[in-house]
Amino acid sequence: MKLSQQTLAILKNFSQINANLMVRKGNQLKTMANATNIFASADIEETFDQDFGIYDLNEFLSAYSLLDDPDLTFDSSAVVLSSGKSKITYRFADESVLAFPTKNVNMPPVEFTLDITREILGSISKAASALGHAICSVTNEGKNIVLNVRDPKNPTANTFSTVVAEWTGSADFDLQIPIANLKVLPGDYTVSFCAKAISKWEHNSLPINYFIALEQTSTFNK
Repeated sequence: MKLSQQTLAILKNFSQINANLMVRKGNQLKTMANATNIFASADIEETFDQDFGIYDLNEFLSAYSLLDDPDLTFDSSAVVLSSGKSKITYRFADESVLAFPTKNVNMPPVEFTLDITREILGSISKAASALGHAICSVTNEGKNIVLNVRDPKNPTANTFSTVVAEWTGSADFDLQIPIANLKVLPGDYTVSFCAKAISKWEHNSLPINYFIALEQTSTFNK
């Protein structure tokens, strides 16, 4: 078996969410942050024939990068990565020492969805870095839905805002996303927001989605 570039990108992304990875038989990968505030799942091109655990995904990816497009051969306790005359034997971790999701997220009723583009995600990251803020809030302002990079605890602080959609509803809301939790692959997303402090991010061109918890100070008043 070889790993595609898309699968490697997904694994690298998952390593930023949790160093542990429990792989189940089939072609779906799942991970969850230790704080349980980020859950991600992805369908990959490869199909695994067995369950196995990786304790340090970054280490595994570093080992993988030592070889040129290696082949992967699995047994019950390890995977052998081989390329030319070189090989690496990488031992699996026992499931009992890993932190991983054991069930899917049940999404509460959705209040509204937004299209958030790669460019908007880039603007959020740059604004957070420039202004030193940790929160991106989604609010209704008149007939618009606006993303704001701001400090909710300091109304006099500098802010960055951009209009992302029209708002035709009657609710008032301030849904606050910790920017540190936006550990998503680059791309365009369809994002669903729930009043119960959770958001779902569905990548528009890759088979991957994320559930990202909102701050408990978020509000949605119908």
